[in-house]
Amino acid sequence: MELIIVPGLGENEKAFTHQISYLEELAQVSMFDYDAYDSIDAMVEALVSQLPSGCILVGHSLGGHLAMLAAAKSNTSKLIVMNSWAQTTDQFRKQYQMAIDALDSVGLEAMLKSQIPLLMHPDRASDTALIDQTYEMLLEKSPETYLRFFQALTKAGDLDHILPQIKAPTLVIHGRQDPLFSLKQHQFIAEKIPNAQLAIIEDCGHNAPTEQPVATTALTRLFLTL
Repeated sequence: MELIIVPGLGENEKAFTHQISYLEELAQVSMFDYDAYDSIDAMVEALVSQLPSGCILVGHSLGGHLAMLAAAKSNTSKLIVMNSWAQTTDQFRKQYQMAIDALDSVGLEAMLKSQIPLLMHPDRASDTALIDQTYEMLLEKSPETYLRFFQALTKAGDLDHILPQIKAPTLVIHGRQDPLFSLKQHQFIAEKIPNAQLAIIEDCGHNAPTEQPVATTALTRLFLTL
Protein backbone atom coordinates (compact mmCIF):
# COMPACT_ATOMS: atom_id res chain seq x y z
CA MET A 1 0.00 0.00 0.00
CA GLU A 2 1.43 3.37 -1.06
CA LEU A 3 0.51 6.62 0.69
CA ILE A 4 1.37 10.03 -0.74
CA ILE A 5 1.26 13.12 1.49
CA VAL A 6 0.57 16.42 -0.23
CA PRO A 7 1.75 19.09 2.24
CA GLY A 8 0.28 22.51 2.86
CA LEU A 9 1.78 25.76 1.64
CA GLY A 10 5.43 25.91 2.71
CA GLU A 11 5.34 22.57 4.54
CA ASN A 12 7.57 19.53 4.15
CA GLU A 13 7.89 16.16 5.87
CA LYS A 14 8.67 17.89 9.19
CA ALA A 15 5.00 18.85 9.49
CA PHE A 16 4.04 15.17 9.37
CA THR A 17 6.72 13.59 11.55
CA HIS A 18 4.24 11.99 13.93
CA GLN A 19 1.98 10.69 11.17
CA ILE A 20 4.83 9.26 9.12
CA SER A 21 6.36 7.46 12.10
CA TYR A 22 3.07 5.67 12.84
CA LEU A 23 1.96 5.07 9.25
CA GLU A 24 5.10 3.49 7.86
CA GLU A 25 4.10 0.11 9.28
CA LEU A 26 0.86 0.32 7.28
CA ALA A 27 2.05 1.85 4.03
CA GLN A 28 5.00 3.04 1.99
CA VAL A 29 4.92 6.79 2.66
CA SER A 30 6.25 9.50 0.35
CA MET A 31 5.83 13.27 -0.07
CA PHE A 32 4.77 15.19 -3.17
CA ASP A 33 6.82 18.33 -3.82
CA TYR A 34 5.05 20.99 -5.92
CA ASP A 35 7.50 23.84 -5.32
CA ALA A 36 8.49 24.15 -8.98
CA TYR A 37 5.00 24.75 -10.34
CA ASP A 38 3.30 28.11 -10.78
CA SER A 39 -0.38 27.20 -11.08
CA ILE A 40 -2.91 24.91 -9.41
CA ASP A 41 -3.46 23.10 -12.72
CA ALA A 42 0.26 22.44 -13.15
CA MET A 43 0.56 21.17 -9.57
CA VAL A 44 -2.37 18.78 -10.05
CA GLU A 45 -1.14 17.57 -13.43
CA ALA A 46 2.26 16.75 -11.94
CA LEU A 47 0.67 15.01 -8.95
CA VAL A 48 -1.64 12.87 -11.08
CA SER A 49 1.25 11.86 -13.33
CA GLN A 50 3.16 10.52 -10.31
CA LEU A 51 0.35 8.65 -8.55
CA PRO A 52 0.59 4.85 -8.43
CA SER A 53 -2.73 3.16 -9.17
CA GLY A 54 -4.71 2.46 -6.01
CA CYS A 55 -2.60 4.70 -3.77
CA ILE A 56 -3.83 6.67 -0.75
CA LEU A 57 -3.73 10.46 -0.90
CA VAL A 58 -3.38 12.61 2.21
CA GLY A 59 -3.48 16.38 1.78
CA HIS A 60 -3.30 19.27 4.23
CA SER A 61 -4.57 22.80 3.44
CA LEU A 62 -3.40 23.65 -0.11
CA GLY A 63 -2.28 20.03 -0.30
CA GLY A 64 -5.82 18.94 0.50
CA HIS A 65 -7.18 21.12 -2.29
CA LEU A 66 -4.68 19.57 -4.72
CA ALA A 67 -5.42 16.07 -3.44
CA MET A 68 -9.16 16.47 -4.09
CA LEU A 69 -8.51 17.63 -7.64
CA ALA A 70 -6.09 14.74 -8.20
CA ALA A 71 -8.43 12.15 -6.68
CA ALA A 72 -11.15 13.15 -9.12
CA LYS A 73 -8.78 12.35 -12.01
CA SER A 74 -7.10 9.19 -10.75
CA ASN A 75 -7.62 5.71 -9.39
CA THR A 76 -7.09 6.60 -5.74
CA SER A 77 -8.10 3.99 -3.18
CA LYS A 78 -8.61 6.41 -0.26
CA LEU A 79 -8.43 10.14 0.31
CA ILE A 80 -7.81 12.15 3.48
CA VAL A 81 -8.33 15.91 3.41
CA MET A 82 -7.23 18.06 6.36
CA ASN A 83 -7.96 21.75 7.01
CA SER A 84 -8.74 22.53 3.39
CA TRP A 85 -11.33 24.20 1.19
CA ALA A 86 -13.44 23.69 -1.92
CA GLN A 87 -15.25 27.02 -2.34
CA THR A 88 -12.91 29.82 -3.33
CA THR A 89 -14.34 33.26 -2.61
CA ASP A 90 -13.23 36.66 -3.86
CA GLN A 91 -12.12 37.40 -0.29
CA PHE A 92 -9.90 34.30 -0.37
CA ARG A 93 -8.20 35.53 -3.54
CA LYS A 94 -7.81 39.02 -2.09
CA GLN A 95 -6.10 37.57 0.99
CA TYR A 96 -3.41 36.05 -1.17
CA GLN A 97 -3.00 39.24 -3.16
CA MET A 98 -2.43 40.90 0.22
CA ALA A 99 0.13 38.19 1.00
CA ILE A 100 1.96 39.07 -2.23
CA ASP A 101 2.00 42.71 -1.17
CA ALA A 102 3.21 41.80 2.34
CA LEU A 103 5.96 39.62 0.94
CA ASP A 104 7.16 42.58 -1.09
CA SER A 105 6.84 45.17 1.67
CA VAL A 106 8.00 43.43 4.86
CA GLY A 107 9.74 40.29 3.58
CA LEU A 108 9.19 36.61 4.22
CA GLU A 109 10.56 36.38 7.77
CA ALA A 110 8.43 39.19 9.18
CA MET A 111 5.34 37.92 7.38
CA LEU A 112 5.74 34.40 8.74
CA LYS A 113 6.41 35.60 12.28
CA SER A 114 3.20 37.60 12.29
CA GLN A 115 1.01 34.94 10.66
CA ILE A 116 2.05 31.61 12.21
CA PRO A 117 0.49 32.18 15.67
CA LEU A 118 -2.74 33.42 14.07
CA LEU A 119 -3.26 30.07 12.32
CA MET A 120 -3.09 28.04 15.52
CA HIS A 121 -5.50 27.46 18.36
CA PRO A 122 -5.34 30.49 20.71
CA ASP A 123 -3.92 28.34 23.50
CA ARG A 124 -0.84 27.69 21.35
CA ALA A 125 0.00 31.34 20.82
CA SER A 126 2.50 30.94 23.67
CA ASP A 127 3.83 27.54 22.53
CA THR A 128 7.21 28.90 21.46
CA ALA A 129 8.60 25.45 20.64
CA LEU A 130 5.83 24.65 18.15
CA ILE A 131 5.85 28.16 16.70
CA ASP A 132 9.65 28.12 16.29
CA GLN A 133 9.59 24.68 14.68
CA THR A 134 6.93 25.82 12.23
CA TYR A 135 8.78 29.04 11.48
CA GLU A 136 12.07 27.26 10.82
CA MET A 137 10.38 24.73 8.54
CA LEU A 138 8.56 27.38 6.51
CA LEU A 139 11.77 29.39 6.09
CA GLU A 140 13.34 26.47 4.22
CA LYS A 141 11.51 27.64 1.11
CA SER A 142 12.51 30.79 -0.72
CA PRO A 143 10.50 33.99 -1.08
CA GLU A 144 10.31 33.23 -4.81
CA THR A 145 8.62 29.90 -4.06
CA TYR A 146 6.06 31.58 -1.81
CA LEU A 147 5.41 34.18 -4.49
CA ARG A 148 4.54 31.41 -6.96
CA PHE A 149 2.21 29.83 -4.39
CA PHE A 150 0.45 33.10 -3.61
CA GLN A 151 0.03 33.95 -7.29
CA ALA A 152 -1.42 30.51 -7.96
CA LEU A 153 -3.88 30.90 -5.09
CA THR A 154 -5.17 34.24 -6.40
CA LYS A 155 -6.43 32.21 -9.38
CA ALA A 156 -7.75 29.17 -7.50
CA GLY A 157 -11.18 27.92 -8.56
CA ASP A 158 -14.14 26.20 -6.94
CA LEU A 159 -14.46 22.43 -6.63
CA ASP A 160 -18.27 22.30 -6.59
CA HIS A 161 -18.43 20.21 -9.77
CA ILE A 162 -15.22 18.28 -9.02
CA LEU A 163 -16.10 16.79 -5.63
CA PRO A 164 -18.93 14.51 -6.89
CA GLN A 165 -16.39 12.91 -9.27
CA ILE A 166 -14.28 11.61 -6.38
CA LYS A 167 -14.98 7.89 -6.03
CA ALA A 168 -12.49 7.07 -3.30
CA PRO A 169 -13.71 6.72 0.28
CA THR A 170 -12.78 10.03 1.89
CA LEU A 171 -12.08 11.30 5.39
CA VAL A 172 -12.41 15.07 5.91
CA ILE A 173 -10.64 16.37 9.04
CA HIS A 174 -11.55 19.77 10.48
CA GLY A 175 -9.84 21.58 13.35
CA ARG A 176 -12.61 23.10 15.44
CA GLN A 177 -10.79 26.46 15.77
CA ASP A 178 -9.38 26.60 12.23
CA PRO A 179 -9.36 30.35 11.44
CA LEU A 180 -8.95 29.84 7.70
CA PHE A 181 -11.54 27.22 6.77
CA SER A 182 -14.77 26.85 8.68
CA LEU A 183 -16.73 23.81 9.77
CA LYS A 184 -19.30 24.76 7.14
CA GLN A 185 -16.59 24.53 4.47
CA HIS A 186 -15.61 21.04 5.61
CA GLN A 187 -19.23 19.94 5.86
CA PHE A 188 -19.69 21.08 2.27
CA ILE A 189 -16.74 18.93 1.16
CA ALA A 190 -18.01 15.88 3.04
CA GLU A 191 -21.50 16.30 1.64
CA LYS A 192 -20.39 16.73 -1.97
CA ILE A 193 -18.01 13.76 -2.09
CA PRO A 194 -20.21 10.65 -2.50
CA ASN A 195 -18.44 8.41 0.04
CA ALA A 196 -17.07 10.83 2.63
CA GLN A 197 -17.18 11.27 6.37
CA LEU A 198 -16.28 14.25 8.54
CA ALA A 199 -14.17 14.16 11.70
CA ILE A 200 -13.69 17.18 13.97
CA ILE A 201 -10.61 17.61 16.15
CA GLU A 202 -11.26 19.76 19.20
CA ASP A 203 -8.82 22.39 20.47
CA CYS A 204 -7.19 22.58 17.06
CA GLY A 205 -6.47 25.42 14.66
CA HIS A 206 -5.38 25.19 11.04
CA ASN A 207 -2.40 22.86 11.49
CA ALA A 208 -3.95 19.60 12.66
CA PRO A 209 -0.87 17.42 11.92
CA THR A 210 1.33 19.45 14.30
CA GLU A 211 -1.17 20.98 16.73
CA GLN A 212 -2.95 17.70 17.46
CA PRO A 213 -0.58 15.05 16.07
CA VAL A 214 -1.88 12.13 18.14
CA ALA A 215 -5.52 12.74 17.24
CA THR A 216 -4.64 13.32 13.57
CA THR A 217 -2.59 10.14 13.40
CA ALA A 218 -5.24 8.10 15.22
CA LEU A 219 -7.98 9.22 12.84
CA THR A 220 -5.74 8.50 9.85
CA ARG A 221 -4.77 5.02 11.04
CA LEU A 222 -8.37 4.14 11.84
CA PHE A 223 -9.56 5.25 8.44
CA LEU A 224 -6.80 3.32 6.66
CA THR A 225 -7.58 0.09 8.48
CA LEU A 226 -11.35 0.14 7.94
